[in-house]
Amino acid sequence: MNIVTRFGGNTVSIQALAELARISETAELYQNMYAFMTALIQRKHAQHQDLEVDERNLFAICVKHIKASLRRSLENISDVESKDNDVDWSEDHYQSYKASIASQFEQFSLECIALIEQCLLSSVQGNADETEVFYLKLLGDMYHGLAQWIVQTAVDNDAYKVSAQQWYQQGLDLAAANLNPTHPTRLALAFNASTFYKVVMKDEVKSATLAKKAFDASIEKLDTLNDCGYKDSTLIMQMLRDSLSGAPDVDVDDDDEKIGLAVGGARDINNFRQCIENNRMPSADSITYNGLLYNYYFDTRKKAKGNNNHTADADDSKKDDGSFLFSPSYCYARVNRLDFLQQRQDDDMHDTYEYYMTLGLNSNLRKKDLQRKRLNLVIILDRSGSMSDVFDGDRTAYYRALGNNDSGSASLYKTKMQVATECVVGVLQHLTPDDRFGLVLFDDKANIMCPLTAMREITDLSGLKERILSVTPGGGTIFECGYNKAMQCYANYAADHDGDLYDNRIILVTDAQPNYGSDGQTLLQLVRTCANNAENYIYSTFIGVGLDFNAQLIETISNTRGCNSFCVQSTDEFRRTMTDEFELMVNPLVFNVVLRINVEGGACRIDKVYGVSSAMEESVMNSGQVTKITTLFPSKKSKEKGGSKGGIQLIKLKKLLANANANGKLNVEIQVSFEDKFGIKHENIQYVALDEGDDDDDDDEGGGTDMIEASNFYDNSGIRKGILLCKYAEIMKQWIAHERSVNNIQTGGALTVSDKFQNIIKKFMSHFEQEMKAVNDDELMKELNLMKRMVK
Repeated sequence: MNIVTRFGGNTVSIQALAELARISETAELYQNMYAFMTALIQRKHAQHQDLEVDERNLFAICVKHIKASLRRSLENISDVESKDNDVDWSEDHYQSYKASIASQFEQFSLECIALIEQCLLSSVQGNADETEVFYLKLLGDMYHGLAQWIVQTAVDNDAYKVSAQQWYQQGLDLAAANLNPTHPTRLALAFNASTFYKVVMKDEVKSATLAKKAFDASIEKLDTLNDCGYKDSTLIMQMLRDSLSGAPDVDVDDDDEKIGLAVGGARDINNFRQCIENNRMPSADSITYNGLLYNYYFDTRKKAKGNNNHTADADDSKKDDGSFLFSPSYCYARVNRLDFLQQRQDDDMHDTYEYYMTLGLNSNLRKKDLQRKRLNLVIILDRSGSMSDVFDGDRTAYYRALGNNDSGSASLYKTKMQVATECVVGVLQHLTPDDRFGLVLFDDKANIMCPLTAMREITDLSGLKERILSVTPGGGTIFECGYNKAMQCYANYAADHDGDLYDNRIILVTDAQPNYGSDGQTLLQLVRTCANNAENYIYSTFIGVGLDFNAQLIETISNTRGCNSFCVQSTDEFRRTMTDEFELMVNPLVFNVVLRINVEGGACRIDKVYGVSSAMEESVMNSGQVTKITTLFPSKKSKEKGGSKGGIQLIKLKKLLANANANGKLNVEIQVSFEDKFGIKHENIQYVALDEGDDDDDDDEGGGTDMIEASNFYDNSGIRKGILLCKYAEIMKQWIAHERSVNNIQTGGALTVSDKFQNIIKKFMSHFEQEMKAVNDDELMKELNLMKRMVK
């Protein structure tokens, strides 16, 4: 009889289960303890309750002891084989019994993993708190054990290794963003991950890097330890230091400790991808160059000679050039034209190459120095009638269930309104007590549900969340009335606004389907007026909900100073976005970046800048010398992932052959001016030789990263990946325009790929796959899979 059944089964209370688990712990009957805790966890999950810290620790204790017992059994029986003891055992019996223990270990571990994922992590995912980090660590530990001890099949073992790395990395990222470096959960996670890389992955450098980074960060914050956590934290810190004894010397003062920068505007191309996956025709604006680039990491290491940086002020000793905040770098590439994409102008007929440079968006700011101001945040929530619909991918199944009077099946699909309200509640998790929060609801009229109020002064936060979750849709959609009502929230704080302490941001959560009032131009004017009001800047973020999201309208608006946009298809997707991006998306750092190039002898000019507005591109084409970036936001930087997230802007150059240097070298003066968030202007000048890697180029900061293949040349993998992705986006935009103009296929219609573009995409897929291998980024597979879906 099951031990839980013996004590009453489903009738035993949660409190009694916890007590029985503690009694089992005292008796050291850990299998019984695990049975009681499993029943408690399942019961609480069914009642939508999270575990108390004490209950969570009880579960971790019984899992630890059961794993340790099975592991010792595996070690003991393996020792008999390794020591070649003279034992009178049948080899078949010995191997079968050993396999049986391994099977028990594997079965128990997989059972725990399912319980953690389904009943524990799922209820706290997106909270970005210590509990979520704890469960991520626990999952990493479970797969760590499997990868170490279950080695019967290489396929399973490799899968366990990959899973361990993924869960540990998620936990490390979340802990770095949300927990103090001295927090015992963060330290324990770092120690276990370091051990995994040393023992299982045999990567002593990675192991030592993790341990040293965690130890150094905790030492720096040692004075923040309180009496409660002092003993636990210092014990793990000692373990980290001991683990470094005899480890290889590592330098953790690298790019991982710094931030990157990325262009504002669209932060993803989710709407484009979701349309393709749902066999619908996307809009041309749903795939933007900046949104696509922000999905990937780029090497921005510069290849420059004789750099000379100075400010516009004559007294350089008293002013810096802003390079601590923004330190641009430049890379160069010369590539063969793709035959199937040749669209040469007459003056290009004698040149078989295309020429590119990247503007590397670097900063010397460290993560620990990146602190956002307090936030005056007003959320504008669209409650119009269109928000009552479910997501496009769920629509067929949802209405079929309603037609069959199957309310149970229909309830499985969330409406856009449900997802939007859950998104708003999710944002509250990321606000500090000193931040202020306000909420405006709108359809064809608007009202203030919550005036702008300091979070510490909201006494009934649970009640506020319940009110938000109970919002129902109905009515038309007039953006302007919602935005104007949000302005009233800020009016109350106009007198005591302190720009040095607070940033102002509006987050508009909508499916962006206006059907009353203007065509969006009035909203655009409102957003621009607020974003450019130097007396009281108010920036905007647009969260698009669903495939019907008006990408064209929002892309235009989100290119405004300090603004950005995301697209989400589910609450989980929104939570992931907020966990990764919230502190970055509300903290614009650099404004009005203007780049001018002067090429020696007039040997080339700018031909195209990927990611600028059409109006700016026309200006660039006319002058050939200037590009402008409205806003740079902080972005993640990772040496392991290859550089800065979204950390480049790609520029296509046009060589003027009559003026070109005989050896192909372009000597360029590049002048960059920009403003910081306090309105202070900076200027940075570099003298750069864009060439193809002379033999005497010993001072190349890329460390010998030139990529020369046949007649193609790339300074590094970052520019190579950037060219590939921008060509991909360019082809997608051309395809959408072709289907609209030639075949009259409108946005939202059935996915259509004409024979012409079937042929182009198939050829490009071959090139894409080859380049994907060359830059060694498997994340690009998601773009390749989309193209496969289009030409299947």
